[in-house]
Amino acid sequence: MESDGGLAALGVEGASAAAHALSLPAEAYGNDPRLEAMWAIKASNHAEVYFNLISSVDPKFLKLTKMDDQIYKVFREGFKDYE
Repeated sequence: MESDGGLAALGVEGASAAAHALSLPAEAYGNDPRLEAMWAIKASNHAEVYFNLISSVDPKFLKLTKMDDQIYKVFREGFKDYE
């Protein structure tokens, strides 16, 4: 399934099967260790990419959220002796 095609990429039969699968209760599914391992690998790869991105920027220029300055200000107020 391609991400830019969405459900249309599945075709009618594939979309119908997906809709049916999503309508089943969670108890109808078991934990497949192979699937769990694939998700763990995907999460690890994703984390590695983001770590590499944020590690490539000088920390004084790195902004992760709109609240960074406020968070830092509160931190400095709480830890005045921290250098």
